[in-house]
Amino acid sequence: MARDFAHNAAPSKTPAPSSAASALPVVAIIFVAVICFTAGFWLGAGNDKHTDNQTDIDAMKAQLEAKSAEAKIHIARIETLEALVEQWKAKAEEGAHTKVGELQFYKSLPKQSVMPAPVTAKAEDKPVSKAATPSHVSNNKPASSSTASVVPVNNTSLDGHPYRIQIASFRHQSDADPVQRKIKKAGFPAFVRSIDLGEKGLWYRVYAGPFVSKAVAENKQMQIEMQMHLKGLLIRGN
Repeated sequence: MARDFAHNAAPSKTPAPSSAASALPVVAIIFVAVICFTAGFWLGAGNDKHTDNQTDIDAMKAQLEAKSAEAKIHIARIETLEALVEQWKAKAEEGAHTKVGELQFYKSLPKQSVMPAPVTAKAEDKPVSKAATPSHVSNNKPASSSTASVVPVNNTSLDGHPYRIQIASFRHQSDADPVQRKIKKAGFPAFVRSIDLGEKGLWYRVYAGPFVSKAVAENKQMQIEMQMHLKGLLIRGN
């Protein structure tokens, strides 16, 4: 029997799955992974930045605290130094009053020339003899007179030595004697003279000298000022 292949229907073929359709899940997974990675990276970077900022703040706070502690230490040192300065000032003032006493030399002295010419008689410069001095009058006090008269306390002669340096003047001889001893101890000649200033009373003047020339006297005056910090007045004559 003859077969008619022309009228037989060809068997249907199952279409093969498309490659594009199978790749879609993979692309989706990769896309989601990229998004997650990006989000995680962004969040991590933000956290790191926050951590860095916090670290910088903590470091600045530590530096400020250290500076504050240093400032407090400096303030305490300054206060200590101020207290020491006040103590030194008090000791210096106390020492000055103790050593010098009631020194009013430049305020109490009468006005006079630095280089006055001798105006008093030589007889007034010599101490009063014992025969002419009454028994009730001390040898250290001059006879009263209307004008100022000078009487040597220690009988220092100025013959041939017309220059002397007046260092200080006191109301009491007990204050003048220690200054005289201090000047002598420093290596300079010194003596004390009493002078009656009338209304101002009897004063005791401390002199360095006497010196034979003006040049020698000026040199000693400078040495006394440098070594003993005592300013004197250069005087010529008896």
